[in-house]
Amino acid sequence: MAVADLLKWFGLGRAVEQDAAPMDRVERLYARALEGQWDGIQDLLEEERGWKRISSLTGQPTLDPSEHSLMLRLAMHFMGNSPLAVKIVRTMAAHMCGSVLQLTSDDERLTAELYAFWQDPVNGLERDFMKLCREWLAYGELFLPAFPAEQTGRMRIGYLHPSQISEVQTDPDNARIFVSATEQRTDGDRTWLILNSPAVLQWLREGRSLADYAGPEANWLLYFPLQQGLLGRGRSVLETMFYWIHRAEQFLNDRMMLNNLLKAFIWQVRVTGGEAEVQRRALEIGSSPPRPGSVKVVNESESWEAVVPSIHASDTQSDYLAVLKYVALGAGFPEHWVGASQDVNRSTAGSASEPTIKDLEVLQTQWFDGVIRPMLQIQALLLINAGMLRLPVEAVDSIDITAPDLTASDNASVAEATLRMVQAAQLAMASELMTRETARHLVHNAAGVPVPGDIEDLLAQERQRDAAAVYGSGRPPSPPEENTP
Repeated sequence: MAVADLLKWFGLGRAVEQDAAPMDRVERLYARALEGQWDGIQDLLEEERGWKRISSLTGQPTLDPSEHSLMLRLAMHFMGNSPLAVKIVRTMAAHMCGSVLQLTSDDERLTAELYAFWQDPVNGLERDFMKLCREWLAYGELFLPAFPAEQTGRMRIGYLHPSQISEVQTDPDNARIFVSATEQRTDGDRTWLILNSPAVLQWLREGRSLADYAGPEANWLLYFPLQQGLLGRGRSVLETMFYWIHRAEQFLNDRMMLNNLLKAFIWQVRVTGGEAEVQRRALEIGSSPPRPGSVKVVNESESWEAVVPSIHASDTQSDYLAVLKYVALGAGFPEHWVGASQDVNRSTAGSASEPTIKDLEVLQTQWFDGVIRPMLQIQALLLINAGMLRLPVEAVDSIDITAPDLTASDNASVAEATLRMVQAAQLAMASELMTRETARHLVHNAAGVPVPGDIEDLLAQERQRDAAAVYGSGRPPSPPEENTP
């Protein structure tokens, strides 16, 4: 796309064609940045007199296409060149994804098919699970082309970089619903239909095929935005930190350049005598200055002193840590997670990390419930509609993902809280102060899991299995109500 076309987003097309009125500084910088010139992005990040973007690229709830393109360019630059930005994203993804992902459902055949889909080497979901999470965080969205087989319903997954998508179209009556995306290609733009849009999902739940929805030649795409608000395309978690990460690294670069001055020094020579003697001696030394490592011998009428510049290095540490702390604040991290804390121990580190863990739990829920679970449910619907699984459509709602625990300390805290709640609930029921239903809700709340709606049936099935096992061992069974909680 030419610069003139880009500037039409700002209403400057006529000014560019006629070269009449000078462009506004900010608009000119946007044009240079979008054209791929790093000095344009550099100037955009710099603090300049008259205008300054402290945090976000815009104060609006959504980014227009030109600003979104700039955000992606900045995200790609920082993820490729900034150790601090990479550290932030990798730390978030490591906490959210953990190591092993467990998939479950009410039907063993469905669970087996989901694991086959997840572990398919062509899809690479199990292999690239962590990478996809990092891309989702860094660029704010995931575009995964989907290629379902009409006969079997099995789906293959590809990948498109967000920079390849020029526009994402929404429902004209509901801007929160994405319906299609446009991919920029050298041989012409390609339109992709959003497979996980509500209209398509409802179509699949009714047992109908994708070919009947849009024809056999339609291109399907899974789109998962990381949205800060209710509208607009996804936005990077680094967006509010671009400026300050740049400042922190520029600060270090400037200090390194100043430190090079420590290797440079000048000789200050004091000569006893009049002005003529000083000038004569200056000409002699200037014509034949001492070489490095040489020895200079003088009498008492002359003294030599090496003068080294003072860069006040002791004053820089607090300034750099202040910038790092602000970056940590923007990331929602405690100071010691980015190396901005000078004095920290295990107790203070644990206390400072608790709010961050809660924020990451929310982000983890968005990742699993907004990205992974919908992908698995779509695969299950395709298998059911193709006849590979003879299950009711409602079976897809039983698909569950066991998210990894963010910290080991959480497990100990949950276990202790659950144990104390069980003991208190048992005492309250024994004193007839609480019903069994209330006790169940309290215990499940302490454990952080919902109470199953069919808990009575589940308990009855467990009692039957226990009774069958006891009969098989040749011992009489326990009374039916003995182990009822």
